[in-house]
Amino acid sequence: MRPWTLLCASLAAALVSAGAMAEPYLAPEVRSVTLLAHDGGRVDWSPQNRIAFDRRSPDGYYDVWTMDADGAGQRCLTCGAAGAPTKNKGNPAWHPSGQYIVFQAQKQTMPAMLDHVAEPGRGVGNNLWLMTADGAHYWEIVNADRGGAPAGILHPHFSADGRQLMWTQLLRADGKLGDWDLHVADFAITDGAPVLSHERVLRPGPVQKFYESHGFFPDGRSILYTAETATGLSDEFTLDLATGAVRDLTNDAAFWNEHAHIDPAGRRIVWATSKGVPGPLRYLNLWIMDPDGSHQHQLVDFHRAGTPIASSGIGPGDSAWSPDGRRLAVYVIGDRAETVGDIYVIDFNN
Repeated sequence: MRPWTLLCASLAAALVSAGAMAEPYLAPEVRSVTLLAHDGGRVDWSPQNRIAFDRRSPDGYYDVWTMDADGAGQRCLTCGAAGAPTKNKGNPAWHPSGQYIVFQAQKQTMPAMLDHVAEPGRGVGNNLWLMTADGAHYWEIVNADRGGAPAGILHPHFSADGRQLMWTQLLRADGKLGDWDLHVADFAITDGAPVLSHERVLRPGPVQKFYESHGFFPDGRSILYTAETATGLSDEFTLDLATGAVRDLTNDAAFWNEHAHIDPAGRRIVWATSKGVPGPLRYLNLWIMDPDGSHQHQLVDFHRAGTPIASSGIGPGDSAWSPDGRRLAVYVIGDRAETVGDIYVIDFNN
């Protein structure tokens, strides 16, 4: 749990936007990095200051865990729990009340030979589940099965008021990443059980192919997501749910962009990108930008030898903001086979 100070962690202290702003822009500055959990995976940080994450268990399947914000009190919620799915479970996301966690889970009838594509980062053969925060009660809330055809679920997220839920759903196996769409539904607990209603299927943007859901803006009116671009790579986009207006935030024809998350105040977005990383496009670093895509800056270099958060693998595979927006939990993939990962917390000075 000992914090290390990042080498060369400071970004430019003040940058002036071209032509439009008289006031300087103050870029966030990384103060320290702390290791929270070994062998951790995808993360989410609750308003009550608890962290949920997935972790591979000794049986080879992923389970859902929780821990305190300092890494203490680590507890597996789904390990052997009555009513829980028994195969891969992951990508947990808190309901803002702190009383529930939504997650994706591999269907029980999927053959063992396909377990690798059913892991949380791929989501094939997954359905959408909800559990109480103590792991005592479970509900399957979306069954994505399509009668034997490829199906799946990825990256569920609640809106800040807890009244909406979004996720990505596999439509068909097509090409390298498959054909997915975005789903948004109203969410409520009625008579002690979860209820989804008014589900909408969304396929925004010019290339209606691969999508990955990353969450709602704080006001719940827009969503943040990854989508395939004309080059076969991906950008970060926003969609206004009322008007259907789409905005390409990263607009990088030559790079891979993914895993974008907006802070609780709606002031800045952190995302993973291959921009500026030597080697294959699958290697990523963390960057940060304003909600409109301006003031893009590299936040952390995960491929610089000698830094305490250096990775020999992909680098950042997911992240989640703390409730106060001053810290970021980051899942760092440590090897090329995507089998080893740790969870760190990055502290900011501003």
